[in-house]
Amino acid sequence: GDRGGAGGADGAEPIDAAGQAAEARHSEAASGIGAVQTAASAGLEGGLALQEIFVVSDSTGESAHSSLQTALGQFYECPGPKCARTRTTVYRFVRTAGEVEQIVDRARQRNALLVYTMMNRALNKELSVKCHELGVECCDLWGALLASLERKFGAKRSGVARRRQEVDDDYMKTVEAMEYTRKVDDGVLPNMWKDCDIMLVGPSRAGKTPLAIHLSQRGYKVANYPLVPEEEPPAELFELDQNKVFALKIRPERLQAIRTERMAQFGRQGSAYASLAQIKKELNWIQTFYMRRGPTWPIIDTTESGIAETAARILEILDRRKGDTLAAAR
Repeated sequence: GDRGGAGGADGAEPIDAAGQAAEARHSEAASGIGAVQTAASAGLEGGLALQEIFVVSDSTGESAHSSLQTALGQFYECPGPKCARTRTTVYRFVRTAGEVEQIVDRARQRNALLVYTMMNRALNKELSVKCHELGVECCDLWGALLASLERKFGAKRSGVARRRQEVDDDYMKTVEAMEYTRKVDDGVLPNMWKDCDIMLVGPSRAGKTPLAIHLSQRGYKVANYPLVPEEEPPAELFELDQNKVFALKIRPERLQAIRTERMAQFGRQGSAYASLAQIKKELNWIQTFYMRRGPTWPIIDTTESGIAETAARILEILDRRKGDTLAAAR
């Protein structure tokens, strides 16, 4: 889908008066729910059909936006008559009732679904009331959860959005993991591999680096090594704890598409690197390598999996090895 910067991809005017500050903190990103809807709408005159969704938060809005994107994934193949390309507009750090009122009014004008995570009780209520008054469909993502937690703890929520990152042991562990992962990316510094928590191996462009970065943000030190046919990996790969090693695989056609796009970015075409015949030979060699040199390595197919899903599968395996089957199930 399209992506727009602050102020909105559609060139909408800033919210004036009380809403101006909120609009200045607003960012807009557009994305298709899936290729099926985009293709089905491609013949529409003047552009694609569009469904608007507003995300409103008195903090960063990241958790709400992430939850929304996960939910939209359930409509990848959408047969309904209202299926269309979606545009998500995120309003961050909303602080006043005036901002709330004008955002809800804009949602009414655009017939937008309004999804919100407002920790401030007064603003939360104001937003809910305004949506009801103006007939705007809305969804309080955290309302039921916070109410359940209040009953569980026998205490009221603080009503204050936590914006400052606590510099505690977990924070420092994550920083260390991210720095380590950056240093050893793409097979460098094998002398440091012994310190990793996870080692990823697989063909070039199979998603090792973004997966490593994602896991490092969860506090794991992750090394990765790109396998090349007929090239012997460093001895350190086999000297480290083999329970740390995870092998990635991907279907040839998918890998070809990724590599072709990568080559196009550099203005190159017709490279053997992106040849389907060459890729099939390469993947056959890697599969044999896994069986001979890494018979205990779990093999994870990344063809249809997103980064978060692949990471979750790796963490599930680690949990099961620890005997924590309930955590693995989660």
